[in-house]
Amino acid sequence: MKKNRSFNLLLTGILTITMILTTTVFVSAASIKINKSKLTLDVGKTASVKILNTTKKVTWTTNKKSVAAVKSTGSRTARITAKKAGTAVITGKIGKKKYTCRVTVKNPIGSRLNPADPTKGVTIKTSAGTMSFELENVYKGVDAMTKFKELDPKAWDQHEEYSVPAYPDFEIIGLQFQVNAKSGFETYPLRGSEIISEFELYDGNCKASISNFHQLYFLNANGNLDTAGLSLFGGGSSQMYAFFLVPKETTSFSNFIYTSVNKPYWIKYNI
Repeated sequence: MKKNRSFNLLLTGILTITMILTTTVFVSAASIKINKSKLTLDVGKTASVKILNTTKKVTWTTNKKSVAAVKSTGSRTARITAKKAGTAVITGKIGKKKYTCRVTVKNPIGSRLNPADPTKGVTIKTSAGTMSFELENVYKGVDAMTKFKELDPKAWDQHEEYSVPAYPDFEIIGLQFQVNAKSGFETYPLRGSEIISEFELYDGNCKASISNFHQLYFLNANGNLDTAGLSLFGGGSSQMYAFFLVPKETTSFSNFIYTSVNKPYWIKYNI
């Protein structure tokens, strides 16, 4: 019995030592790697990267400082700053070993170089409140005339007699929006002219102002007609139509709306 007991104790001890050694080997075998191999950032944004499973000091570099800059923030960490649109490779080096992160930098939606698409919906916080709108439909030529007449026959009769003949090389377009005054707009309402106006239009490249658009009128879904088309206080929503006479060769144009921090938010219309 004593021999068996001694043998069992010896076997238990051997198994315990084996487990400890196995565990120790497993932990020490963890591979050194970078925590992010790919990143996508808007211009002006930052992100952190880190080399894992090492205590050694890391040297950081970038192959395109103009696109993405990198700065060490610790022995193994660094901060990446997106500078301009493009692609850069950030490298963390330990001795001869290199660990890389591929960074794609994009212009933020709403910037002049990447204007927002109104058909996908636009939400903007302005000094008066937060608005959202979506371009639901674009009417051109005969379709625009038909829609205008459907909404307000009397107003269309006036434009058919006077406005349209005055611009033989132009055609009518109609823009149909769904508009929401999401919050704010407690003192003054959200008006149609804050979304789009003939006085603040630019070409489709968001580079040069254009003055050859002639705004006819704004109308809401009930055919009510005035210079702004709708009047929404906080929480209100409505459809809105904006009609313009534009040169027949026009395929796109743009405008911008100032945000609450007085920064232009660009929108591009493909017609």
